Amino acid sequence: MRIGKSKTQMLIFMLAVLVCMVCFTKNSFSQKFERYGDTLIRQGSKIKMSPKGETDTMLVTDPITGKDGLVVSVKCPSPLTINGAKIYDINDVTTNPAFQSKDFTFQDYLMTNLMDELNKLPDGIYYLGLGYIVVGVKGDIVYFQFAGISKKTDYEFANKTPIPEEIKKEIDKKIEQILANAKVKPAQLHGKNVPVLFMDDKLNRPIDVTWHKVTNWP
Repeated sequence: MRIGKSKTQMLIFMLAVLVCMVCFTKNSFSQKFERYGDTLIRQGSKIKMSPKGETDTMLVTDPITGKDGLVVSVKCPSPLTINGAKIYDINDVTTNPAFQSKDFTFQDYLMTNLMDELNKLPDGIYYLGLGYIVVGVKGDIVYFQFAGISKKTDYEFANKTPIPEEIKKEIDKKIEQILANAKVKPAQLHGKNVPVLFMDDKLNRPIDVTWHKVTNWP
């Protein structure tokens, strides 16, 4: 895939963000999972993960030299099967998981339930730190990766005031509860309910907080 000059710097930054928020050993169920190599066991469910160390490449254009180059990244382990059943990629199913209202998205669900907590944050740019999400055949979220909310502190935003610990804990806990309690219509493949894996980039777009108010979350 080729990325134009105007998007290269944002791409490189987002790649760094994704590595930080997705390639982690901690996820919201880490205290409840029993780990046996690449297999996670929780409440009788066995989730098989992909091997560590797999790589991927992306072609980008240097904004200064105009030359193309390859960015190599290490793929993070992702869920492959649950109780022996294949976990399908979101692009491979015929019906996507959805809330009862077709216009109500996962982003809407989080915003509706999380806005009060987000409005407590100091001014700045934030990321939720959500990674892979797996929706099971009954419409519940059986697995998700969550690194915790973080604040952007690069040169564009000099405000390096850290997130107050009590607010961070409150938001992280609330996000875990929101996702663990979500109930949606399961994904289907030719009319049959199937487990599905996805990563919604909208959930990890920057959240702009100004005067303790979320002013932008595209």
